[in-house]
Amino acid sequence: MDSLDSLGAAVVRDLVGAGSIGAIACLLAGSAGAQTFADPFVQASVYASGLQFPTSFAFLPGAPAAPVDLLVLEKFTGRVQHFRDGVLQGTALDLAVSNYGERGLLGIAVHPRFATNRRVYLYYTASPTSMDAPEIGIVLDNRVARCSWNGAALDSVQTILSLPAASNFVHIGGVITFGPDSLLYGIIGDVGVFGQLANVPNGPPPGDTSMIFRVHDDGTSPPDNPFFALGGAMQKVYGFGIRNSFGIEFDPVSNVLWETENGTSQYDEVNRVLPGWNGGWSKILGPDARDPDDIGSLWYPTADTTYSDPEFSWLGSVAPTAIHFLRTDSLGADPTGSPYRHDAFVATYIPATAGIYHYEMTPDRAQLVMPDASVADLVADTAAERNLFLWGSGFGGGVVDLETGPDGALYALGFEAGKLFRIARARTSDVVVTPRGRLEAWPNPSRGVVYVRAPQSETANILRIHSPAGRLVAIIHGGDRFRWDGRDTTGRRVAPGIYFARIAGNAPLSLVLVR
Repeated sequence: MDSLDSLGAAVVRDLVGAGSIGAIACLLAGSAGAQTFADPFVQASVYASGLQFPTSFAFLPGAPAAPVDLLVLEKFTGRVQHFRDGVLQGTALDLAVSNYGERGLLGIAVHPRFATNRRVYLYYTASPTSMDAPEIGIVLDNRVARCSWNGAALDSVQTILSLPAASNFVHIGGVITFGPDSLLYGIIGDVGVFGQLANVPNGPPPGDTSMIFRVHDDGTSPPDNPFFALGGAMQKVYGFGIRNSFGIEFDPVSNVLWETENGTSQYDEVNRVLPGWNGGWSKILGPDARDPDDIGSLWYPTADTTYSDPEFSWLGSVAPTAIHFLRTDSLGADPTGSPYRHDAFVATYIPATAGIYHYEMTPDRAQLVMPDASVADLVADTAAERNLFLWGSGFGGGVVDLETGPDGALYALGFEAGKLFRIARARTSDVVVTPRGRLEAWPNPSRGVVYVRAPQSETANILRIHSPAGRLVAIIHGGDRFRWDGRDTTGRRVAPGIYFARIAGNAPLSLVLVR
């Protein structure tokens, strides 16, 4: 099953068929527990709530002292909800959407010259009628529309791109963003079409699926696109070979595009995308070396078409959604002492692994830093390898969008929770440590070896030891029992004092150690 097909199959068929979206949304919104982080000096709070299955959000640029306007999209209702300083003001726009499966109101992007043109862009699946359409066969197209913000609502809606929708109700994509070149980028998945853009050389010719598109703000294709000379549907293509994606973001340092990819039941991916990129679908999932097909089986429309392996993959499905590079220093430094600014954060949806994963970048910004030899192959094969990067959890379900807010904090959108969370640096006095009964250590205090035991339900964990200043001291692999000899990652004995021990398993736990 597709990583996010559970969203289309279970949520939509069960909830829409029962006609109970609102009631179940309210129930799920109340189910979000406390958020926990691998960094104990980070905490979350609810910034906006009362949303029904939100998919994406955008802060509208404004003057430094002005109230903060926020727009949040709701998948099923087709509504763009307007918040001001975290308080709901009303519905800014109500679109008639086809919302079966992964269809609906999906993506939002604010024009880089918003201050002067007031334009906002939306990606959604349009209903052929004036009403929302929950039925599988009632659909018009997937489209990108341009709107104008009048200070309280969106108006002057104009379609600038019409994309296929009738062939399937999954693999819709839907994320859009403006690049550093002020052009609009977006993703549509294969929509069930296995053509040349999905690396079936003898399949149907290009038809606006399985691609990253790059267009002007009026929907026309720029002549410097990598396949523009081929004409037709290829003129708007920036990259292709995409199964389905819910995340797209430019690295603010290198100005290179990154995207997340949903695999089948394995090999979800994080990719670095250069012009003319071929992502490999439907021939290659994960690293080429692990796939029975090879790059020779791919479709190459020009000599400049290039395939590259993912920068990171998960063997087991996690359903990655948003990818975001933090724009500010507001979160300070991570437990290794490295600043969070410009690090990559990836959100995931699958319930067992839902949360936010954190990745440092190599100095050349071309790769993600692998903190342990077990992931030197750039694949998380096990829960322990996956949890090396787990940074935040407990959001009451999947996290579907991430953005840096105007205050510099990181914001995370919870789909089932119906909430927008604000993630910021905590004061030292606010750090909460799990009671000793949950995570046990003995002897504690200790001058030598200390043993840490987790509940038996917590297996395949990684124990991190770090100082109150947030510096990573040691990483210890284990199941539910760990042994720390008081040495740091370089083999030197640590100084006497207080240290935090923390595991990131099914329910992240922490404990104070005294040496």
